Amino acid sequence: MSSVISGVSGSRSSSTQAKSVGDVSPEDFLRLLITQLKNQDPFEPMKNQELLQQMSAIRGLQSNLDLESTLKTITLQQQISSAGALIGKVVTGLNSTLDKVTGTVTSVAVESGSVYLDLDNGQRVGLDDVTRVTQPKGG
Repeated sequence: MSSVISGVSGSRSSSTQAKSVGDVSPEDFLRLLITQLKNQDPFEPMKNQELLQQMSAIRGLQSNLDLESTLKTITLQQQISSAGALIGKVVTGLNSTLDKVTGTVTSVAVESGSVYLDLDNGQRVGLDDVTRVTQPKGG
């Protein structure tokens, strides 16, 4: 992380925001490792075992990120499938203003990773906000 010295007092202010461990990308981690290798003490270089441990940590981090992404995709696909099965059904749930609404599902929409049900009365209900599902009358 770079810092800026201001005035004569020598106070420092950060020019980049600090990231939590969970926010560090594999690319950031690799840059940090390369910087560490470039700036290591030549009389006490990093041991091979330490380097292998850090490389293993990078691979583990990337695997976890890939798995998380895959699971999010599978979950979204499952929600879309579940929502699609509700087309033609009467649902009751809460709309975006938390009002209780009831209507027949006419379509399914995905926005910002969330699944919504569009109703015949013009209302929209999030799949997670559905509280009741029934067959339409006469159907």
